[in-house]
Amino acid sequence: MKITLKKLKAVITDRAMRLAGLDLKVEYVTAAPSAQNSLDLFKGEWTSKLPPPFENLVAGEVRLFEDARACFINRYGLRSGTSG
Repeated sequence: MKITLKKLKAVITDRAMRLAGLDLKVEYVTAAPSAQNSLDLFKGEWTSKLPPPFENLVAGEVRLFEDARACFINRYGLRSGTSG
């Protein structure tokens, strides 16, 4: 059975992580944590374009955060005792 050095390192790292209480496979996570990597978990599912300061992240194209009602609420807030 041929085991590459990379695979052996992954197996040892997996075992060490499990012993530390983390059940995470090294083969599945290869990139550093980032906002884009978080969004990529939903690639093909996320439909909305993100608002500032996240507008440069690759997400959906639907401009849901630009809805006039949401902009109004963000600007003026909701008043206590009102519905909506």
